[in-house]
Amino acid sequence: FISDTGDNPTAGGAGDVTWGLTRLLERPEFQKEDGPTVIYASVPGPAAIETAVAAGVGATVTVTAGAAVDDRHAGPVTLTGVVHAIRHGDRDAETEVVVRVGSVYAILTKLRKPYHHEHDFTDLSLDPR
Repeated sequence: FISDTGDNPTAGGAGDVTWGLTRLLERPEFQKEDGPTVIYASVPGPAAIETAVAAGVGATVTVTAGAAVDDRHAGPVTLTGVVHAIRHGDRDAETEVVVRVGSVYAILTKLRKPYHHEHDFTDLSLDPR
């Protein structure tokens, strides 16, 4: 479990830093679907959400998200992957989408959201254990 506490939107962080996700996606061990599973929470991207929702679960999409507030260390990240889950109605994020790229499950949100509880993940058909 790795947490970027400096990017926590409940503590004044931007909540949209893409540096960590960008580095994970570069690593060869996460490039294949059968690699070690990583859940990355989260990067906001309203346009990415719109594209993924329109495509639907199971579709392959290319979307760009993050770095709208803080792009000092990495710019927006572009993901090409499979839509794993879509969830509407979250009180903070409004809409959440999970895009699987290799063995990385990246959670994208319409609005910034902190992830504190196990159900934040299981509600998206993810197993954080």
